[in-house]
Amino acid sequence: MRKAGGIATLLLLVLVLSTSLSFAAGLTLVSSFPEEGDNSLQPANVAVKLVFSENMTGDAAVAAKDGRFTITDKDGKAINFDPLYNAEKYPNEIWLQITETLVDNMEYTVKIDGGLESTAGNTLDGPITLHFSTRDTAADNNGYMILMVVMVVGMVFFTAWDTRRQVKKQQDAKDDGKVNPYKEARKTGKSIEETYPK
Repeated sequence: MRKAGGIATLLLLVLVLSTSLSFAAGLTLVSSFPEEGDNSLQPANVAVKLVFSENMTGDAAVAAKDGRFTITDKDGKAINFDPLYNAEKYPNEIWLQITETLVDNMEYTVKIDGGLESTAGNTLDGPITLHFSTRDTAADNNGYMILMVVMVVGMVFFTAWDTRRQVKKQQDAKDDGKVNPYKEARKTGKSIEETYPK
């Protein structure tokens, strides 16, 4: 009798836990590109990639997604984009392809409405907001110019140094054919008269 009661209790516990887990499951945002706070994007050809926990490419779900996404700059100006879906390769992904060149060094906000629905009919727990910024390409260009100037100066310096070294080497080779009596006397520690008697 005790065994049967223990088994029944265990089965009831398993049933309760599995039911609560199935209710807890829902649509979630798994990852995004750019990630929250990313500030490394070039302003041209930007696409925001959103990866969800469920399939997002069913016909009814795609039709219901109209108006569920917004992208704005820091002044609140709406940015134009096209939502892209690929049911075969990326069923859980939605790409927001921005159709204009963004402004340098500007913060942008992506908002996902809480009513966004998956193919299974599940929705998000609430709205999601993501932020990203574009690079300051003017500062990047200045950095590249400084780097290029440093490289050119370095090349000129090393070329001049190598040229002087080659000239000295050639001069030393020429001097080897001639005997300098003072150098020879210094090397041997003898006087010039001893080294080169007349």
